[in-house]
Amino acid sequence: MERRSDTLVEAPQDACILILGCDRSGTTLLQNLLNAHPEMMITYEQGIVYPFESVYREQGAEAVAQLARARGLLEGVETFNEDSIRQCRGDQLFAHLMAELFRRQMHKQGKRIWGDKRPDYTTQVPRLAQLFPNAFFIHIVRDPRAVAFSWAKTDWGPMTVYHAAEVWRKRVREARLALERLEPQRSISVRFEELTERPDSVLTQVCTAIGVKYDARMLEPAHRKKSRLNERLERLHPLRNQPIQKKIKDKWLENPKVIISHIETICHEEMSRWGYKPVTSFGSKVPLIWRAVYRTLSRGRRSWRCKVRPLLFAERR
Repeated sequence: MERRSDTLVEAPQDACILILGCDRSGTTLLQNLLNAHPEMMITYEQGIVYPFESVYREQGAEAVAQLARARGLLEGVETFNEDSIRQCRGDQLFAHLMAELFRRQMHKQGKRIWGDKRPDYTTQVPRLAQLFPNAFFIHIVRDPRAVAFSWAKTDWGPMTVYHAAEVWRKRVREARLALERLEPQRSISVRFEELTERPDSVLTQVCTAIGVKYDARMLEPAHRKKSRLNERLERLHPLRNQPIQKKIKDKWLENPKVIISHIETICHEEMSRWGYKPVTSFGSKVPLIWRAVYRTLSRGRRSWRCKVRPLLFAERR
């Protein structure tokens, strides 16, 4: 199905909240805090463009409903039957379908603003801004050295700190440039380090930009536990309702200086825009021998993830 150019004449007017940022930058923390606000429902990585838009274009609205039920956005035999939605076509219909999905969950929770957090929204800002002309974007940024060392340890992220740093540079820059093209009142940028150091001050700024009153209960772990959204989130982030940790922001300094210098070499230009200062005498390029080392490490980890580990798990079964 081809994208129509005459759509979105009557796009959804929802003032939704979309949280974006490179992985391991605090998007889940920010989502957790804002979701605890009495007026906001911020879901955990439900997605809009991915995975729903391709399903809509290939299979239609009912397939979107089926996927939404599988992801917990629709319950039981719920489906789309509103006259306003049935009258839409193309992009307009897709935008209204997604808005309706989130609205239903929002109303069940007794809230008035819906939103979602997803790291890959960093690459989707223009499309999301088109689908939802009143959407408000919150871009959270974290020190690339902290991101790279944290992300490379996971079983799903880039294979090495070198490759994690490259992804950070690309995604942060892409999101920054896309948000700069929007009206200033449509977005706000937050540094992870400032959020953990002065959470009440940063959240006050965010709430003011959104147009709601700051509620101190967002920082109370016991209150945040009441805002449980799905079991997957509980499994992946078991510590998400704990008090905010301030000490983790500088743990990356414990790593070898030479590796830190490689991250700074890759990210120094974008780092400087966000106020992150280098701690090494980084070069203009990562040395060739080190790039070869990272490629070798990457191949080894990819083989482990894609070939060796699946075989081991299969044998245990």
